[in-house]
Amino acid sequence: MRVGINVAILSSPATGIGYYTLYLVQALARVERDIEFVLLGAAPSLLSSIPHGKNFQVRTAARLQGTKRLVWQQAALPWLAACTQVDALHCPDFSRPLFSSVPIVNTIHDLSYLAPQPFFSFTKRMYKRALGYLALKHSDRIIVVSEFTRMEVLRHYPIDAQRVTVIHHGVNPVLRTHRERPKHPFLLFVGTLEHRKDLVTLVRAFDVVRERGRISHRLILVGQPGFGWSQIKAAIAGSRYRQDIEICGYLKREAVEE
Repeated sequence: MRVGINVAILSSPATGIGYYTLYLVQALARVERDIEFVLLGAAPSLLSSIPHGKNFQVRTAARLQGTKRLVWQQAALPWLAACTQVDALHCPDFSRPLFSSVPIVNTIHDLSYLAPQPFFSFTKRMYKRALGYLALKHSDRIIVVSEFTRMEVLRHYPIDAQRVTVIHHGVNPVLRTHRERPKHPFLLFVGTLEHRKDLVTLVRAFDVVRERGRISHRLILVGQPGFGWSQIKAAIAGSRYRQDIEICGYLKREAVEE
C-alpha cells in the first residue's frame, strides 16, 4: 500500500498542526515498514528533518505559503497524488483538494471556526467553514483528535459516524525527559497568542494565585500574536504582576525544549 501525506504546511514556521504533521511522519518512519509513504510538498529546507528510507519518497515544493499553498493544494497536490499512484492521501488538517482521483483522509483538530464568538477574521472564518464542510462531507475517512471533537463533528454535520475515528495526539518523548528544577519557577504557555486560547483568563488567574500568595512563579508566553491579541495585551498591561509576565514571541521547538 502507498499513502500520500500532504506536508506543505511545513513550509511555514511550525505551530500546532505543523508539528503534528512533522511528528506524525517521523513516528511512522519508526513503526511502519510495510507501507510506502510519499511526502508531498516538502520544503527543501526541511529535508534533514523528514524521514528517508526505502519506504519513503519525498516530492519537494519551495515556499508554499499563503495563497501559493492554497493554489498548490488545489492544482498540484491532486495531480501529484495521481502521478505517484498513492492509494490514499492524508491531509493533516481541514484543507483538501476540491477534486481528487484518490481517496482522502482528513484530520480535523477542532471546529473553532463554527464557534458563535469570532475566533478568526470574517474572511478566514468563511474560508475554514467552506473547506471544513468539503472535508467532512466528501473525504472518505475523518480522523479527529478527541472524543469531544468527534461529538462536535457529528452534531454539526449529518455524516456517517463510522467515517469518523478518534486518534489522540501523542506525546513528544523529549518532554518526558527529567530536567533540573529551574532556579526561578515559571508557568509556560506555548501557542499562538490568540483570543480562542482564552489567554485573558490565564492572565487573570495568574493574578489571583499570585495575589493569594500561592505561587511565586513568573508567567512566560511563547508564540506569535494572533486574532484578538489586542485584548490579551490589554489584560497583561492591566495585571498587577505584569512585570512577571514575559512575552517571548515565536520560538523554534528546540529553544522551547531547552
